[in-house]
Amino acid sequence: NYISFGGGVQSTAMVLMALDGVIDRPDMVVFADTGSEMPQTYETVKAIAEICEKENLPFYIVMADTGSIPKGMKLHEWYYNRGTIPMIGIRWCTSKFKVDPVRKFVKSKADQSKPKPWMNAWLGITADEKRRATGESQVKYQIISYPLLHISRTECINYIAKHHTALKVEKSGCFCCPYASKSHWINLKKNHLSLFDTALEMEKHRI
Repeated sequence: NYISFGGGVQSTAMVLMALDGVIDRPDMVVFADTGSEMPQTYETVKAIAEICEKENLPFYIVMADTGSIPKGMKLHEWYYNRGTIPMIGIRWCTSKFKVDPVRKFVKSKADQSKPKPWMNAWLGITADEKRRATGESQVKYQIISYPLLHISRTECINYIAKHHTALKVEKSGCFCCPYASKSHWINLKKNHLSLFDTALEMEKHRI
């Protein structure tokens, strides 16, 4: 059993609830680092990794490493080098920089001498996003579970605020995500100008 950790509200609440005994405890937590996450996400990841270490819960960080994506290359760098940008409707970046690295890693940790499925991925989907909880796994060696499907995102926010007051958690996502709202871009320009400028350079470099 492992938590697929994204550094956002729901997956952070799931890790904390597991460590607090509110839900079952997994065997490990895995975070896929695109190299292009928002600064606050990295702060949350660092904080949760430290908490997991204190609680003896293995926490792993993985990155994309395939023939087309050199090991350690950041998502925005990969797009820039190819003269393109992430686009709505094409979830290639999610697949190659998040899903695939996690699957590759957890498969390597599995006891493959046993019958499939070997792994159980816990995803932080809440009741208000129930439509996303299809329960369908695209690989035979893994099943999917949703430990937070009985509560809402707001309840996750309230849980963190009540029981872990030192943590500041925000919506996760890459700074150059095409699904980002207008407020995201306003915040990026106001508070993270270098990332905003990088996004502009990606646009200008687009073939």
